[in-house]
Amino acid sequence: MDFRKLTKTAKKVIDDRGGSAALKQDAKELADIARGKGTMQQKASRAADALRQPGGRPVNEEDERPPQSTGGAAPPPAQAG
Repeated sequence: MDFRKLTKTAKKVIDDRGGSAALKQDAKELADIARGKGTMQQKASRAADALRQPGGRPVNEEDERPPQSTGGAAPPPAQAG
């Protein structure tokens, strides 16, 4: 087993997800989910959603929704001239 390669890969994954502080936040968030209320299926779903948001960022339903239209027409394109 190549521990140097394993270490290098682990460091890259941690850095890509926001560093060690983000890793600690993720771990705390997962622990809170595990201790919280709900069935195992609900907890697993919340944990999967939490891991999709690196660094302990809260998962908001609004972030996943497309922006809502105000019902108005788009402004006309600017004319060169």
